[in-house]
Amino acid sequence: MSTRGPIINIQLPSGLLLRDAVAMLRAKFEQWPWDLLDGIPIVDANVISDEDVELSFSGARARTSIPRNAYMAALRKKQVDISGLLRSIPVDAILEDADLQLLRAPIVGLYDCLLALKGVQIANATKVTYRHRPALLPIIDSAVENYYWYATSIRDEDRWRQMRQVFGTGEYAFVLLSLLRGDLREVISEIDRVRHAVRDMAFAGISRVRVLEALIWYYYFGR
Repeated sequence: MSTRGPIINIQLPSGLLLRDAVAMLRAKFEQWPWDLLDGIPIVDANVISDEDVELSFSGARARTSIPRNAYMAALRKKQVDISGLLRSIPVDAILEDADLQLLRAPIVGLYDCLLALKGVQIANATKVTYRHRPALLPIIDSAVENYYWYATSIRDEDRWRQMRQVFGTGEYAFVLLSLLRGDLREVISEIDRVRHAVRDMAFAGISRVRVLEALIWYYYFGR
């Protein structure tokens, strides 16, 4: 991994040290170009489309236990419910600033609705919702999920036990989102310095939450 730009290390309160985050972010989006997901506009912020499913299957590390056509068909059947829940979540909501208690019900409901579909896992569900609320809803892939699961088990046993009680539900995804937010709120200045350092790149406008989860992904899978 080559270094281009200032060296910025980010120490997450949950434990992980992200060394040279600028170089990590550049390398991450060289491996997975920004315009393969983040740069593709959506037609309707409240409608998860077939295109969202197609995009969720792209990439060498994409994993799912449900065929894409079955996934599309299942989502179409749930579209009214999903769209209603998305409309309850402000389009401009930002994870680091949002009142998560006010948004808890629609976020949990949204993930519950998606995770109830046979074969859909948290990574699949969050990858199709991310583009619709990109500053609020992260992609919770296996890197992010496993990191917060094990980091919490070491640093906060009580909360970890609570996580074990809700495994596989929208509530569990909400807990992971809340843990990510806890880190994000403590390292906003460092994240903003990283975003400024990559302002020459096409992906420079991505949200803070996307920067953080992308860095966690790269730490585990990108090297």
